[in-house]
Amino acid sequence: MLKSSFVNISDCAHLDDEYGSSLTPNCSSISIKMNEEVVLEFPSTIKNMTTVILSIILAVGATGNVLIPIVVCRTKELRNSTNIFLMNLSVADLLVLLVCTPPILIELHTKPEVWLLGENMCKIVPFVELSVAHGSVLTILAISFERYYAICQPLKAGYTCTKMRAIIIIVIVWVVALLVTSPVLLFSQFTYSEYVDGSIVPRCIHWRTL
Repeated sequence: MLKSSFVNISDCAHLDDEYGSSLTPNCSSISIKMNEEVVLEFPSTIKNMTTVILSIILAVGATGNVLIPIVVCRTKELRNSTNIFLMNLSVADLLVLLVCTPPILIELHTKPEVWLLGENMCKIVPFVELSVAHGSVLTILAISFERYYAICQPLKAGYTCTKMRAIIIIVIVWVVALLVTSPVLLFSQFTYSEYVDGSIVPRCIHWRTL
């Protein structure tokens, strides 16, 4: 996304005084350019290639991450604690693909820094993205502990690494991930701003851009 698409013209006079007109454009030249028709979009080649790549990733990723829970649930021999954790990772990846990839495609084909999905999605998309990231990291940590007991303490692993404990750990992982990510709901703001061409457009502003 292009940070320069929203221009504060009032700053140019200060820059002229500080650095001299030879180093910075004056306000009148910026105003003339602002009044001209401005086209801000990604090149068509980049848009087409990125769209194809993201579509392939979405289709293949969604198919693979849907098949993993199906295979684990339908095969009795695969219903162990490790595969339950792996199934949780596949669900997390599936959420990222289904929730975060379509907004990227929409942003790719619209003006930079313009949000067309409304206020609710402005909060949901970053919340789901970060929650899934935290949940995936904590799940991998749980798998590491489970593998440690299975390799270093095999006698304890039989009654320590059970399916029920794996399910309880997964519930705890998601509760912690949601709680840690919940401040994102407060720092994501949906607002309207004046665009570089003078029109009023919707924007989704996160904490790092406030």
